[in-house]
Amino acid sequence: MLSMWQGDIGVDSVKYVRWAAIFCSLMLGFASNPAQAQFSDRFEFLRAIEKQDVLEARQRMDNGVYINTHNSDGISALMLASEKGGPAWTNMLLERDADPNIRNKSDGRTPLMFYAERGNKLGIDVMVANRADPNVQDDLGETALMKAVRSRKLRTVQRLLEMNPDLYITDATGRDVFDIAANVRGGRAIQKALDQAR
Repeated sequence: MLSMWQGDIGVDSVKYVRWAAIFCSLMLGFASNPAQAQFSDRFEFLRAIEKQDVLEARQRMDNGVYINTHNSDGISALMLASEKGGPAWTNMLLERDADPNIRNKSDGRTPLMFYAERGNKLGIDVMVANRADPNVQDDLGETALMKAVRSRKLRTVQRLLEMNPDLYITDATGRDVFDIAANVRGGRAIQKALDQAR
């Protein structure tokens, strides 16, 4: 059909019509492909979290977006929410049944570890209220308690000890939380808190 038009409209116009037809077929294929539509929803959901766009994020969740997704860097939506929006965003996703123990694909870290490193009491309280497991280990074998000890966050250590974590879990180098505390500068109060929890 296009070949009989070539004499009237020229070769460049025929190329344009062919490219337009290919583009339209691709767009129709994208719109009719559920897997691609889900990918698009997840992308927009993660972008809403990045931009802290509450309305867009809620709308995506209302529409059934897969909440335990990860971005292209392997960071979970819940971790992204924790890093970008803090405890309020963490809680918003947890209220929609996000997995409190979801690990980043990139390093195995969880939101509880993120808050423990920073000594964010409210963030830890949100995670505790949503049954976060203090014994989850990242790719280095570290738990949230180990990270709190390493960061010299005494109050965070005390709060995490209330969760009855396993004190004898070892990291990838074979050290437990007592070994880590012994090598932390100014960690006597932390060592005392750990000893009392034995």
